[in-house]
Amino acid sequence: MHGTFLMASAFLISIFVLPTYAYDPVGAPKQFLLSTLTLSSIGFILAFREFQAREFNNRFVKLISLFLIQLMINVVINSYAFSERIFGVSGRSTGLATYLLLTLFALMVYRFVQVNSVMFWLLVSKTVIEIYALVQYFGLDPFEFETFYSAPSSTLGNPNLVSGFVGFAAITSMRIWFQFRNWYGAILTLTALSLDIAVLLVSQSTQGFVALGASFFLFIFIFILKSWKIKKSPKLIVLVTFLIVFGLFLVILSPFTRGYLVSSTLFSRFDYWRAGIRMLLSNPFFGVGLDGYGDHYRMHRDQSAINRFGEGQTADAAHNVFIDFFASGGFPLGILYLILVFYGAIRVIRQVRASQGANLNLIMVLAIWAGFQVQSFVSINQIGIAIWGWTLIGAMAAVGKEQTEKVNLKVNKIKSSKRAKSLLGILIILLSWLPALSPLSRDAEFLALAKEADGLGLKQLVTSWPKDSARMIFVAQGLSNAGLGPESLSVITDGNQHNPNNYQLWEMLAKNSNASPLQKNLAVREMKRLDPLVVPKS
Repeated sequence: MHGTFLMASAFLISIFVLPTYAYDPVGAPKQFLLSTLTLSSIGFILAFREFQAREFNNRFVKLISLFLIQLMINVVINSYAFSERIFGVSGRSTGLATYLLLTLFALMVYRFVQVNSVMFWLLVSKTVIEIYALVQYFGLDPFEFETFYSAPSSTLGNPNLVSGFVGFAAITSMRIWFQFRNWYGAILTLTALSLDIAVLLVSQSTQGFVALGASFFLFIFIFILKSWKIKKSPKLIVLVTFLIVFGLFLVILSPFTRGYLVSSTLFSRFDYWRAGIRMLLSNPFFGVGLDGYGDHYRMHRDQSAINRFGEGQTADAAHNVFIDFFASGGFPLGILYLILVFYGAIRVIRQVRASQGANLNLIMVLAIWAGFQVQSFVSINQIGIAIWGWTLIGAMAAVGKEQTEKVNLKVNKIKSSKRAKSLLGILIILLSWLPALSPLSRDAEFLALAKEADGLGLKQLVTSWPKDSARMIFVAQGLSNAGLGPESLSVITDGNQHNPNNYQLWEMLAKNSNASPLQKNLAVREMKRLDPLVVPKS
């Protein structure tokens, strides 16, 4: 029952948006729901379940604990713009709070969820996201979902994310056929696959096709190896390997034929990756801070990025989840994340090798994992997709745990007051909505004040905690355009104190007519520090 609640939670987080309520209709609502459902689940466990000490005495839990500790150390060390390190920057929402919740979610999945349940709920999530994407494509969206893209963004806020999600989740469509194995199942499977391809096409993004290719070819390859008795036929092994490699080559080559790899999109990703690697090498132990990539991009980009796209090019993520973790948290956090990602995959591979015949659930979840990692290599860690990455981490780590964990039959249940534990659980359930309420409520208030053009109300809002640099820039610019120079300067200087690593805030100070010569000189010095390749213009 608890496993069903967790998987239903992952589904709801994937599809939850508030298009007319919040300024950030995707990230902030998903963060709020992640907090509410994850903490409610923890509270339910404390209130209504008993534990044994052995449940916490295994390698995976220790890895999770190390990762959590490293996250908190990272925020303590990189304490500038503290609220942004906690809740994440506007539009991303991937700060300490989000990663703590995702990690705890994976831990509960490890304890209560099996891989077949993951695939079922991933199929449901994929279908809903695809249907809404097509609803948007045909202009039937009942919500005022503001978008900056020409392609449908569904509930993920970006067509590239929709493409990536469908790409790694499409293999679950095959689960329908293996479930029924009749003409009815064949029709449903073809319908689901057709829906997958249709959404990948209308998303106008290649990354989904690449993720889909990696997922399907890995599934076919392992399925053939485990289904056919080919160990005595080296020629057949060579043939199958050739077909798989050739198919993957065609999938990888397809972007070239469409001109994608010579487009600005991919070149910009190369720029982001190089900058992220430089952040890591400059800050090898603790990185630049969670969601701190955007504040350090100008400092670490190279001249080729400026030559290609101009001095104003910016980015708030590396568009590579692995580089993002290394850049944000240094080698310790990045390596721990890699270990967590591959820990479950190794367990599944061992089980697949040991199984007699083809274990469809394990082969399919391994294919989903591969597709997820492929899209992660060129994408951001958006909560609606990241929830499935961490679900895979937990569910795959649990494969075969009954045979490998050391069970001490003499261990008694944890000695604690049952009443106190239950009361704590109930309290957590009742307050589960509170941690992420502040970012969401302020985001909603920000949108309401912006619609009313209440400049002074916006000023008061953005200069109180939790602060966000992007919103402060927006308000300062608006006040300046409205002729309220002193008020604009007040927001800018408060922003400089809040986040001394934000280039745009210093640039606005240097150009503000109400700023003193001393303030302007300081701004120019900070701009040189944050963007050493560009001569500041005051």
